[in-house]
Amino acid sequence: MIKCNLWVLVGIAGSGKSTWIGYNDWRFNEPKIVSRDKIRFSLLKDGEDYFSKEKETWREFLNQIKDGVENYTDVIIDATHFNTKSRAKLFNALKKTLKDDFDNTFKCAVVIKTDVEKAIERDSKREGRAHVGAAVIKSMAESFEMPSIEEGFDKIYVFNNNTDTDGYGYSCDTIITRRF
Repeated sequence: MIKCNLWVLVGIAGSGKSTWIGYNDWRFNEPKIVSRDKIRFSLLKDGEDYFSKEKETWREFLNQIKDGVENYTDVIIDATHFNTKSRAKLFNALKKTLKDDFDNTFKCAVVIKTDVEKAIERDSKREGRAHVGAAVIKSMAESFEMPSIEEGFDKIYVFNNNTDTDGYGYSCDTIITRRF
């Protein structure tokens, strides 16, 4: 029996993942939204390196996802997860953290595809720690790997978001479903 839906966002920085949540959270029944960046930024003090609290960030990220699975119907996981390695790390950690509950979740990847130049343009409008820079975005794009059912996803949605970030530019290009 499915206990919870896990919505794992996938995309390079500036692709529109958080914006997608903002324009689609009404589709879910009071979702638990877990943002790795929001957790990280809440732990960091001014002047601290972006990755200086990585262990604490990761631990809190998993704790919030666990709380979501235990108490919500939908958990939206907001982080880049742009390659197979990062998604495997997430799923392996969740298997340990959630135990049997992991098998009782419906795992959906939500891929937000965006041209690199569009992502860089969006990032240039960000301030503070939210701004990652063109070099980081280009590196993410070069390392990007499309998720697959073989990774453990039950469904994969692929959205194209190359329009202005008005929230209405997302078009669903592909839906891939695992056969049960």
